[in-house]
Formats: sequence, C-alpha cells, structure tokens
Amino acid sequence: MPGKCKFKNSWMVHEQYKDWILKDSVDVYFARCSVCLKSFKIDNMGQSALDSHAKSTGHQSFTKNRSLGEHLPFVLWIVTIRRFSVVLYF
Repeated sequence: MPGKCKFKNSWMVHEQYKDWILKDSVDVYFARCSVCLKSFKIDNMGQSALDSHAKSTGHQSFTKNRSLGEHLPFVLWIVTIRRFSVVLYF
C-alpha cells in the first residue's frame, strides 16, 4: 500500500499553482488555498487534489472575481486556527 502524500514545496513555484497554493501551517497532509482561504486534504490524491481544487466552483468563482478587479474589502488580519479562518475586515 502506498504511503500518504505530503505537501511538496515545488508546487509553490509550479506555474499552475504558484499564485494560490500555500503549505498548510498545521498539517503536511493538507494544502492551503490563498484565494479561497481554505485548506484541503492532499494525503490520498496528492497533486491531483490541487487540480481538483483548482477546478472547483468556489475556486473558479473567487479566481474570476479577483481577475475582474472585484476584491474583498481591505483585509486587516487573518487568523487561522486548526484550518478554520477568521477574516477581520477594515
């Protein structure tokens, strides 16, 4: 049985992922999306999990709005505790 997939730092410079992928601060078996502000499991699917997230409706919507210049209000602070984010707006 193959082992679990861990986050790879090379994904952060990969052309397809570099604009949004981050290493999860809590668990090496998760990746973090800076666009959606959410973490997702990569332990079973590895890089395919990144592709799946990138194709998700939520990520596509956030990416589209970001490219159209529709930004969130100024983000003052983002606090992440155990993969749950609280965003404080200014």
